[in-house]
Amino acid sequence: MANDTLLAAAKRKLNITWSDTETDARVSDAIGNALPALARAIGLDAETDAFDEPGEARGLLLNCIFYEFNDALDDFWANYADDVQRLLLANRAGVDDDAPEA
Repeated sequence: MANDTLLAAAKRKLNITWSDTETDARVSDAIGNALPALARAIGLDAETDAFDEPGEARGLLLNCIFYEFNDALDDFWANYADDVQRLLLANRAGVDDDAPEA
């Protein structure tokens, strides 16, 4: 199950302003599907804390959750392929992609 902070952020991204167990379960399922798939695609372990703080990785995760929630995950991979590739390369190189450029 998604942590409360990530669940709340995902609900904001999805413009869900109400709370009920069925909706929360659907959002949690979307998080549970999107997070490990995206982590693997950008070269991170599914247990990473890279998604805990605001930044590019978390923003990409929220977009991935949005697409997963709306049954359009294949469109996410097509639309965000460049972003996924850039983060993968940055993670392989050990670069903090959210750090300001010098």
